[in-house]
Amino acid sequence: MGRRCGYGLFILLLIYLMDAVEAMHFQLYKRAKHVYAEARRVPQFRQTCLRLEAGSNVTETLQNLGRLMDELQRSSAELSDSSCPELDQLTQLARQVGAFGSHLLVGVFLYP
Repeated sequence: MGRRCGYGLFILLLIYLMDAVEAMHFQLYKRAKHVYAEARRVPQFRQTCLRLEAGSNVTETLQNLGRLMDELQRSSAELSDSSCPELDQLTQLARQVGAFGSHLLVGVFLYP
């Protein structure tokens, strides 16, 4: 129950952010939507991997993992603006030559 409450509060925060001037300038709603969707994809990815260990179909599992990666790339491009046309084209080319899905990770390095 605590999780649902947390998600509800998060949704209320998103609604508030949609109306705030600062949120429009920094596109906080889009960024938060990307983060929230990615937070949902992580357990889906894990569950898909666990099903493979339990003996599910390998091709079906790879297709599901690829779909999740494609969703992440699309979200990165459309909601968080952490992609560019060249990266989008590379991921599209990877799928055209047989990849089940494609996402290019943005590296972040923190220095002490």
